[in-house]
Amino acid sequence: PFRLPSYPHDGPALQGWLLDLYRPGQLIDTLDLLTALNTRIFQSLRYAARDDHGVQLPCETLRKGSGTCRDYAVLMMEAARHWGFGARFVSGYIQMAEGQHGATHAWTEIYLPGAGWHGFDPTNNKLAGAEHISVAVAREQDKAIPLAGSWEGPANAFDRMEVSVQVVALGAEVQPSSLPSAPPAIPNN
Repeated sequence: PFRLPSYPHDGPALQGWLLDLYRPGQLIDTLDLLTALNTRIFQSLRYAARDDHGVQLPCETLRKGSGTCRDYAVLMMEAARHWGFGARFVSGYIQMAEGQHGATHAWTEIYLPGAGWHGFDPTNNKLAGAEHISVAVAREQDKAIPLAGSWEGPANAFDRMEVSVQVVALGAEVQPSSLPSAPPAIPNN
């Protein structure tokens, strides 16, 4: 199932966009091909933050020439599937330098026979590494939501939700001053 396209109607647009990277019958190293695809997405598209839920169709990302990390990941996933690779969507975080704040991030994992799943981050034009922290992995992006939840209570009692993630190396001592401060307690009336 990881080889089947999620957006089969986008196949012709993808095929045209991918022709200069690979033509059927051409001999090319698999990792070189996928790295070239990763770079092509990074170089040919403009990153555009978008708070809307979901993703753009791959053909829409190509038409607009822009997208979010989610859109880049879906485009990479569909392009890899177009070539017959198994691909899946990853949602998580990237470890930031001390004092920097980030947000959720998305990238693609592609199955390489004999080598297993390998991550490609077209937003940053790199292979996924130790700084990529996977939270959810799925065939479809809507199944890889990093957090989900619900609120039970009066609507006006809920002001906002905040998520804080701290990445600490195994065996490292966590300094209390580096931990996020706890929110004030809500009285239970």
